Amino acid sequence: MKRFIAGLIAGIMITAGTTYAFAESTMNITVIFDRIKLVVDGTPISQQTLLYNGTTYVPLRAAAEALGKAVGYDAATNTAYIGKQPQSSTGSGPAATDGALLRKVLSQNTAEPIQEFYVDDFDMDGANEVFAITGDVNGSSDYDFCVWFVTQSGASKIEDHGNLYAGSSVADLGSQKLMIVEGTGGGSDSFSMAWAVENEQARELTHTGQDLTYANGEFTTALGAFDYSKMDGDDFFTGHTWKRYYLYWDKTDFKEYGGIKISMDQFLSLPGAQGALSKVINSGEQIGDIYFRGNGIININVSSTDGGFLLNENRTLRLVNGTVTIPEYSADDGWYAAAAFPDAATYMSFDEIVRANS
Repeated sequence: MKRFIAGLIAGIMITAGTTYAFAESTMNITVIFDRIKLVVDGTPISQQTLLYNGTTYVPLRAAAEALGKAVGYDAATNTAYIGKQPQSSTGSGPAATDGALLRKVLSQNTAEPIQEFYVDDFDMDGANEVFAITGDVNGSSDYDFCVWFVTQSGASKIEDHGNLYAGSSVADLGSQKLMIVEGTGGGSDSFSMAWAVENEQARELTHTGQDLTYANGEFTTALGAFDYSKMDGDDFFTGHTWKRYYLYWDKTDFKEYGGIKISMDQFLSLPGAQGALSKVINSGEQIGDIYFRGNGIININVSSTDGGFLLNENRTLRLVNGTVTIPEYSADDGWYAAAAFPDAATYMSFDEIVRANS
């Protein structure tokens, strides 16, 4: 039996690792230390317990974190929070969820090794969330994987394809962040997945294609097709090609810059078009469809013959500050279409595109 000067639950004091209950006024009480041992889900908790008047008191932080819940304290209001916590205007305090705690929440839901662990405030509400990749590597860089979403409230498996992991990244859009994961079935094709966070939930996005990439403020994805070459007299093309298509974020999902088909006269009316064209078109190549997109991209389909084969290729130019320029990725195989995702494509008129990129 020991004397313990404390109160009865009216206030909260949080120390480094332990939370005890105190009242605003004090009184002398007699308590028994460590009469009751604390075990959570089979794991003993090495913190002191207090027995007083037939009631056992345990450290709030130790018990809550053992259950996978975040604990925070707001000194301004003398309020302790377990689980979901209020937004912090300063970016600190109870809303700044610790990554180690979220890792613990995940480990309580899966025994698979954690391969990637992205902790960030994806929805910019002041509380961190986690996207994690789990899977058994077994000495290989390719492995079957699962994608998990973790918050203070728990962990949920959001994808379990049974396919191979091919990479992941976070797209920082300023007002929010998107999680991007690439998977593959083991062949030359892959598939992209992406999520936004809303109301503590991960919402999967559509029209992600494959090799979804965010760079220099722009999303690109790829569309594969067998459209590179065919022999004279054949009815079908062979040769797997991938074309780069262009997406933008409309604050709810991805939309695509659809391409309008323009004439050669319209193309040549653009400043710098003639000079750029002469540098990317080779002798003997025939120009086919020309697509002009809202972000200034100009895709030119070309064809040629070589040893009895008909070859389909493309050239990409871009209108920048009112002048046609040659980007680094100006030549590739296969023919472009107006859109990779017709149901997500948006189109601008020729004059609107020129104004938007001048």
